[in-house]
Amino acid sequence: MKIAINVPFVGKDEINAVTSILKNGSLTSAANHGGKHVQAFEKSVSLFIKSKYVVAVNSGTAALQAALYALDIKKGDEVLVPSFTFVATANSVVSTGAKPVFVDILKENYTMDPDDLQKKITKRTRAIMPVHLYGNV
Repeated sequence: MKIAINVPFVGKDEINAVTSILKNGSLTSAANHGGKHVQAFEKSVSLFIKSKYVVAVNSGTAALQAALYALDIKKGDEVLVPSFTFVATANSVVSTGAKPVFVDILKENYTMDPDDLQKKITKRTRAIMPVHLYGNV
């Protein structure tokens, strides 16, 4: 059985916005080349979540890596992750030198099984990385 975990919903507005940005060459906020859309997005998010610091990254993988590095996750640490998830979940853990420990999921909602989660916690567990999938938390 195949279960799609990422089906994009892209309309004309999104296509037009991306096309416009690509045409004017201001895709990122790096090196004084503009990136005004990225900077505006970061400012909007900052105001919305009432945080002084916001950094937009290029992918969910980069966001997960940034979070793990901010938590000082490193070699010898373990991070509990669901067994059913996108590869970036485990890859971000591996990129820090830590070990991903896979937790079984509940069949009815694809979230981590609390009983298996509890069994997998050890003295090396530094983080639990739940994944929100199909609207389930």
